[in-house]
Formats: sequence, structure tokens, C-alpha cells
Amino acid sequence: MTEEEVAEKMAIYDKLCEEASQYAHLCDFKDGVCARGGQSCCILQPGERRDACDQLDRANGCRITSLPCKIWFCGFLRDLHPELDAKIAEWKEKASLLPHMLFFQSRTDYENSLRGS
Repeated sequence: MTEEEVAEKMAIYDKLCEEASQYAHLCDFKDGVCARGGQSCCILQPGERRDACDQLDRANGCRITSLPCKIWFCGFLRDLHPELDAKIAEWKEKASLLPHMLFFQSRTDYENSLRGS
């Protein structure tokens, strides 16, 4: 991928992160516990070798800007805020232009993956 293509993809990534950040307050968790009373989304699925995302600081939350994590909202939160459905659909459509994004992946790691680093 050329540097111009990487810059174009990262501009989309940054724009989506900026938009999604306006809704981050809806995910309310402290010390790894979700507002709905269970584990946060940052806890990995059963069978994983780790019990939580490496970027999760139990006291302060996420230490990185990970677009897939930011634009994903659980069913509980979506039930509380149905007005998000159209916005989430819009974000997912734009994010489909960004190849190979992974949950729990920092912005820097994603950019490096586009460059083949």
C-alpha cells in the first residue's frame, strides 16, 4: 500500500474515532465491571490465554484508541440508546473501507499493519 493510501485510510480511521469518542461516556465501567453489572467488553472471550485486553487499565479503562472497540456497542447499551443504531450502521459502513482492523489493536499497530511493518 502506498503512503498516500495509508494516509487516506488513517484519515478515515481518525475521523471515525473522533465521532465515536462523543459517545464513549455511554460505556460506563469501573475496575473492569460494566454498568450492567457484568464484565466489561474489554474482557476477552472464554478460551483465550489472557483474561483481559492487554490495553485495559483496570482503574482507568482503555489506554489506547482502538477504532473497532470504539464503534462496537453491546446489546445492553444499544437497548438503552436505540438512537445509536443509525450512527453505528454509518460507522460500520465507513469502517468497511479499512482493511484488516482488529479489536484491541492500537492505532499505531493498525497503521503499521497497512504499511506491512
